[in-house]
Amino acid sequence: MKKYLNNSDFINWVYHPNEENSKWMEDFLLTHPEDENLIHDLKKILLAIDAENKINIPDYKEEVFAAIKAKVRENSRKRDRQLLFTTIYKYAAIFIILLGIASFWFFSNSELYSGYDDTKVVRLDTISNTQLILGNKDAVVIDSKDSKVQYKNDGNIVVDNKETAKTSNQKDEFNQLLVPYGKRSKIVLEDNTIVYLNAGSKFIFPSNFSDKKNRTVFLEGEAYFEVTTNKLKPFVVKTINDDYEINVLGTKFNITAYASENIIQTVLKEGSVKILKKENIFTTSETFLKPGQLAHWNKKHDDIQLYDVDPDFYSAWTHGYLSFNRDPLNKILKVLNRYYNVSINIQDQTNRQKKVTGKLDLNDSLDTTLKNLALTSMLKIKKLNKNEYIME
Repeated sequence: MKKYLNNSDFINWVYHPNEENSKWMEDFLLTHPEDENLIHDLKKILLAIDAENKINIPDYKEEVFAAIKAKVRENSRKRDRQLLFTTIYKYAAIFIILLGIASFWFFSNSELYSGYDDTKVVRLDTISNTQLILGNKDAVVIDSKDSKVQYKNDGNIVVDNKETAKTSNQKDEFNQLLVPYGKRSKIVLEDNTIVYLNAGSKFIFPSNFSDKKNRTVFLEGEAYFEVTTNKLKPFVVKTINDDYEINVLGTKFNITAYASENIIQTVLKEGSVKILKKENIFTTSETFLKPGQLAHWNKKHDDIQLYDVDPDFYSAWTHGYLSFNRDPLNKILKVLNRYYNVSINIQDQTNRQKKVTGKLDLNDSLDTTLKNLALTSMLKIKKLNKNEYIME
């Protein structure tokens, strides 16, 4: 059984039948007629599992095995000893199939993980400038506050309008763009998709999408996407720390997914998106967004809540200003702390939830921005040192 699950020709025959692999299977059965029933049984099970989207990466063996044992205990009350043995054998076989498929998908069909796992890990709080880390682990340090990175079709990488590096164009090469607090960046991917990265964000992406079935990227932080349409290659955004992904063909949307926060928000401006959230090893929920909708997920809860909003309100940061409408003061300060790379605290904790409405020009100096916020919130701002402020 395992030899078939680890055989790429067999898996392709099951999921992607064509004239070539069908001929391969006919020839194979001529030399292995004793396995014909097993092969067709495996095909039925594999197709059923695929249709129900029941397989994920194989980190949940104990959970699956517990479910199998529970099913066996249920059947044991109704069946005799011999039938119980048959049942155990059957579920054990299914368990092996589950693990085999999961392993195969994880190591073979998931084109992303091999390159992604090899990326150099860099913590955002250890760097002061934006960094572009290439697939060969070389780092390009970018000292501008608002940088621009562009990947050309010829493999050249242009940073702030200067050709700076060249990709190796290897199949599994993943690059990282690290944007620390106090910095922003705009990146144009090889397919001309534009991504605006806010302060405190990490973006992992392939240098090109030519050899991949999907255009999949990874995000931690906040980004605004303008995705180039390609019906043959859906664009997928996966969050680095959570089982949450967004599938699109061509659209504009904003996603906020900071690892330090319990909230993930997706706001759609144009097009349509499908959000997939893993519930457990067997099930994945789907949520579809329309333009002008916000999907709000609190990681401590199960459901994704949908709200009608003005999408421009949530992407205003890409144009250099911050809009807020009856937002709690502590939420606004959290954004400013990231944007300016400072620490602003509130002395009186009762003011943390004070609702504030207005607009701040983020191109102003920090002192000007805080003075405007103090006027809007009717509080005083006090500077403690170069990077620390307090509101009272």
